[in-house]
Amino acid sequence: LRQHLAPVMRGFGYASCVPFGHGEHGVLLRLAATAPPTPEVVAAIEALFGLGAGQPQVLRYEDRRHGQRRAIGLQRAGADTQLRAFVLAGDTRAEGWIKALLLQHLPAQAFGSLLLSPNAQAPQALVPAGRQVCTCSNVGEPAIVEALASCDGPPAQRLAQLQDRLKCGTNCGSCLPELRRLAQAGVAAASTAAVA
Repeated sequence: LRQHLAPVMRGFGYASCVPFGHGEHGVLLRLAATAPPTPEVVAAIEALFGLGAGQPQVLRYEDRRHGQRRAIGLQRAGADTQLRAFVLAGDTRAEGWIKALLLQHLPAQAFGSLLLSPNAQAPQALVPAGRQVCTCSNVGEPAIVEALASCDGPPAQRLAQLQDRLKCGTNCGSCLPELRRLAQAGVAAASTAAVA
């Protein structure tokens, strides 16, 4: 992607393209110029990020008079809708909270068209991903506990079901001791609930 962005970057007075994220990698592209880019240039950038015209699940906003344009790409992730990419042209104050949604794989469906808001503050509270357990798959403890609640069987079977659903513990394995502990704790909690 960075190679494809290089020709576009040459047309700006300031250009920076750096990798970000963990597990799944992305690029953070920052461009600045003395005049707003043409709609065609922004459209070309959107296309490189998979947000081009005709792409499914892309929210758009454009105000040509004020040089504002935003495109937010969404994807299904189980029962949730999450961000997969975004482009902000003009007013970029919303970058912080939108980037948090993307990096933390937070559910975005409740935001709806508010994802296109230019405000520096999120239009509603972001639910944090919680303590990260699996760095490779970027899975936090709340997601693991929630998934384990719908798993059944002994701890080893629950762990296998969890790995199948969330892919945590399937790469480097450093989180497996914590996943085993959570699977065991879930069995103990289910037993207590069944007895009570």
